[in-house]
Amino acid sequence: MKKIILELEERSLAEIALASSLEQVEAARLKYLGKKGELTGLLKQMGSVAPEERPVIGALTNSLREKLTETIASKKADIEAQELKRKLTEDSLDITLPAKGLRLGKKHPLTLVIDEMKELFLGMGFSIYDGPEIELSEYNFDRLNSPANHPSREWTDTFYL
Repeated sequence: MKKIILELEERSLAEIALASSLEQVEAARLKYLGKKGELTGLLKQMGSVAPEERPVIGALTNSLREKLTETIASKKADIEAQELKRKLTEDSLDITLPAKGLRLGKKHPLTLVIDEMKELFLGMGFSIYDGPEIELSEYNFDRLNSPANHPSREWTDTFYL
C-alpha cells in the first residue's frame, strides 16, 4: 500500500507540475482529490488494511492530500499571476491615441418642429424677430387700456410670456 501511495504521489505531482492552464490543474485536482479520485479511493480502502499499518498508511495519505492541495493552490496562483501579467502586457493603454468623439445628443422634437416652421416661414419671405422674454408693464397694461386699479396690477404684477 505504501508503494501505491508513493507512486500516486510521484504521478500526481508530475501531472500538476506539467499543467499549463487552470482547466488542466482543475482536472488533476478532480482526478486525485475529487469524490471519485484516486486518493479518495485509497482512503476508502483503509478498512482492508491491517490494523497495525493503518496509522502509517493514514498518515501517508493525509500528508499526500495536504501536499496535493498546497501544490494545486500554488500552481493555480502561479497560472493566474502569469495570466494577469500577460493581460497587462498585451492590453496596455496607449495615451497618445486621440479620445473617442463625444456624442452630443439630439435636438428635442419640439425644437425640431420650431426650426422646421422657421425655415418654412423664412422660405415664404417672412423674417424672424426675437424680442424680450418679459414685456414691460407699459406693453402689458398701459397700452391695453387696463386701469391702474386693476387686480392684475397689484404689487406682484402678472407677466405674460
